[in-house]
Amino acid sequence: MIKNNSDTPLYFKFLSDLTNVFRVHPKAGLIPKKSFNLICVEFCPKEPNPYKFPLKMVFNHDNQNMHTIILHGLCVDPLIEIEDTKDEIYFPPSFIGINTKKTITLINRSPIKINVEILTDQEENGIITVDPNNFEMEENQIKKVDVYLCPTKVSNIESSILIQAGRIYEHLNESIGVYNPMSDLIKQGSKSNDKRMYKKTLKIIGKGSDGELKIEPVVLQFNTVKVGFHHKLTFSIYNPTICNFYVKLVIPDNQKVLENIEKKNLDQILQFDFKEGLINSFCKKDVCVTFRPVNRSFFDIKVALYATDNKNDKLTQSILASNPLESN
Repeated sequence: MIKNNSDTPLYFKFLSDLTNVFRVHPKAGLIPKKSFNLICVEFCPKEPNPYKFPLKMVFNHDNQNMHTIILHGLCVDPLIEIEDTKDEIYFPPSFIGINTKKTITLINRSPIKINVEILTDQEENGIITVDPNNFEMEENQIKKVDVYLCPTKVSNIESSILIQAGRIYEHLNESIGVYNPMSDLIKQGSKSNDKRMYKKTLKIIGKGSDGELKIEPVVLQFNTVKVGFHHKLTFSIYNPTICNFYVKLVIPDNQKVLENIEKKNLDQILQFDFKEGLINSFCKKDVCVTFRPVNRSFFDIKVALYATDNKNDKLTQSILASNPLESN
């Protein structure tokens, strides 16, 4: 504000900033006696930097009657620091359908309020989720973000997440001290995001391995059963993952106890009411085993559980259970 306390009109003129970083409105004018005039200074930075400019104004065309006002301005872009993380997040090998979690720490290093959005790439070998994935941060605020990786196939996983941060304009706060006609029409608390965005890409590296199907109990003890009689015991197969599995119970041939037993007799000795089929996610399947000996002998037979996520695929040759099923 320029105030004229004299009894004569006062003429003023501002010397322009050639870089147009600081713009003055009006640049010149006449102030009646005992009156004043409001001057608006507009800050228009061209790149993130601190700015300083000596604004000179001349009164009544007299260069000897010159005054200087030092203008300071600071332009910053949204800036996020990811603590203890460079450009990659490593996940240890995990079972299919099992979520593993990594936590990253975001710090808002800019002196402005920002909005952060985290986008994930679609990965056919795994599901990547982020919580939270859209939030606001005050200046110098620290925010913990959880990144989850859930493999869906036995394969290496390479994907990425994109972190975007933009300044939040709160219109009412930005308009303080500025003459803005019809500003009362702006809704209370209305906000908008800046088009200038800070972007950071983090690479996700992981690996999916065979899903962990569980067998309980892992040993079936039939004790002594007379020839011609039978005894039944039950075990359960648990699927604690989010994936469906097609499973098959197989008696490996490389067992010493099977050398003197024919295949047809083996099918009579051990009978399963379930040998292969689909086990849905978070479900269990009870399997009844009937032991019916055909001769006097000691039996120590191991049964292996194999599984795949697709019935048409070749059953994997790795045993998924932590221990093989044994029947004595």
